[in-house]
Amino acid sequence: LRIRRLATDDGERLIGRVLEPEEAARLRRMADPGTAFELPAEDVARAVRERHARFPLANGWELVRRLVLGRPRVEIRGPGHRDLAALKRLGAETEIVAWQTVVFADEPRVLERVLARHPLRPDDGT
Repeated sequence: LRIRRLATDDGERLIGRVLEPEEAARLRRMADPGTAFELPAEDVARAVRERHARFPLANGWELVRRLVLGRPRVEIRGPGHRDLAALKRLGAETEIVAWQTVVFADEPRVLERVLARHPLRPDDGT
C-alpha cells in the first residue's frame, strides 16, 4: 500500500492511496457499472505475475499466475482440448506440466490478442 501526500498551489493538503491498474478499473466500475472493463495487456500480465491477481474471462476461463521452473508465468486456466489450436494461432504456448497440458500467454502482444477474442469479465472481483 502506497500513500501519497501533497499540497496544492493554494496550500490545500491532500492525502491519497496509489491504486494498481486493476484496482482503479474496479473502482471505476463500482462508480459506474456501465463502464467497460479494459486494461492494457501489459498491466494485466504484470498484475498476474507480480501481485498474484486473477482475472476471469467472459467465457469462464481465468488468467492466473503459475510458477514454472522458478519463473512466474501467465496461465490461461480453463480451455479444453478443442480450444488449444485456436489459442496457439493467437500465439499462446502449450506445455506439459505435471502430465497436463497447460496454456500460457506470457507475452503482452499474445495476451492482447487473447483478450481481444476473450475479454475480461466485466463483473470480476479482483
